[in-house]
Amino acid sequence: GPGGIGLLLDQSGDDVFQAGGRFPDFRETNLTKSMSQGFSYGLETEASGGAGMLIDLAGSDLYEVEYFGQGASFWGGLGVLYDGEGDDEFKARRYGQGCGLHLSLGILVDHSGNDVYSVWGVGQGVGHDLAVGILSDLSGHDRYQVSWMGQGVGNGNGVGTLTDHGGDDTYVAERDDTQGHAGQSRGFGSIGLLLDLSGKDHFRTQGLGRMIRSGRTGGRYDAKSDGNP
Repeated sequence: GPGGIGLLLDQSGDDVFQAGGRFPDFRETNLTKSMSQGFSYGLETEASGGAGMLIDLAGSDLYEVEYFGQGASFWGGLGVLYDGEGDDEFKARRYGQGCGLHLSLGILVDHSGNDVYSVWGVGQGVGHDLAVGILSDLSGHDRYQVSWMGQGVGNGNGVGTLTDHGGDDTYVAERDDTQGHAGQSRGFGSIGLLLDLSGKDHFRTQGLGRMIRSGRTGGRYDAKSDGNP
């Protein structure tokens, strides 16, 4: 929270991180606020959040949250989730997996492994309302799944990026406001980018070696590469 620093450091082992289940969120009262796994929370209009970090260095891990978590932040502050190695699974409902909300910064970095990311909405590299959200996966054959507003999206004058550096990856998305999308708000734009640097990949619409625009200032680029971008 404001003025605070929280850190969870795990050096090795196959771990399960689960948060939520107690405090309902008003958007879906059958789901709860998790606010963990690398999350920062500020008091809106009153005080910026601090820094919340989860660092896991090795192991095949499972991360589960509902609302708010996994490298996310709300109202000023920094939320970070870093996973060093292992075949990991990240599950969230909303506002997670590299998601910055309202003047804040959320970052999720996974260094290696064949990983699975799933979120219903507003996640996987989303910056909303003058915020920045970053998801970066450095290697492995990965799968990303989102229903709406995810996978490199800038919204409300925010900046959102999803960068995958290597591997044969699959990106599943249902709506058009995904996979490198950005809209306009308050008279100026946002920035959304999905960048895949190598591998044989599958997207909602294909476009190897060319930029596919989405919204006013958003897009996706699947690079032609021999594996050494």
